[in-house]
Amino acid sequence: LYGPTNFSPIINHVARFAAHSLQQGTAAQYFILLIITDGEITDLDQTRQAIVKASKLPMSIIIVGVGEADF
Repeated sequence: LYGPTNFSPIINHVARFAAHSLQQGTAAQYFILLIITDGEITDLDQTRQAIVKASKLPMSIIIVGVGEADF
């Protein structure tokens, strides 16, 4: 596959699920987002903002870089 490597859309998508879970008032759900990539992040500023927003939610984000790109 080729093209831009944008992480912010998927981080925001999972964050919406986590926010909804938090609004329900149950601590029964915790979300883990594992991103495995072989490309450099092309939306770095938006990804940073998404991660900061998600840090207040019941979720963890793990980003694993594979290959020779500069992660």
